[in-house]
Amino acid sequence: MKKSIILFGSIALLSTTMLSSCSSDQNTEKETASELKTEIVETKNEVSDEIWTAYKDEIQGRIDANKDRISNLRDAKRDANSKLSKEEYKAKIDELQDRNQRLREKLAEYPMNRTDWEEFKAGVNEEVGSIGRSLDEI
Repeated sequence: MKKSIILFGSIALLSTTMLSSCSSDQNTEKETASELKTEIVETKNEVSDEIWTAYKDEIQGRIDANKDRISNLRDAKRDANSKLSKEEYKAKIDELQDRNQRLREKLAEYPMNRTDWEEFKAGVNEEVGSIGRSLDEI
């Protein structure tokens, strides 16, 4: 009887030890997987210098084109069929010019580490497109 109690106790102790070591390995694996996912997300949000330069040049060209269109609209007479009054037309042109200038500054001030690349890119693309659509409506 004494032998069976000692044997049962030994087996229980050994089982507990094995189970606890397995769960710590699982926790370590989960932590490692979590760290790798974080690194992947951070790497995805970063952008290479070549991609950044190409994107910046493309957006800069679109901003310049918007600036030219704004200048042409400012110099041209308001369409007689326009729904906007002279004051509204001038205010709309001024607003578009300000938005275009802010976008140019945002692009120039974008930090070198570029960790929020996808978010930045989506915001800039939306703003450039919005300015272009507004110019088309005038």
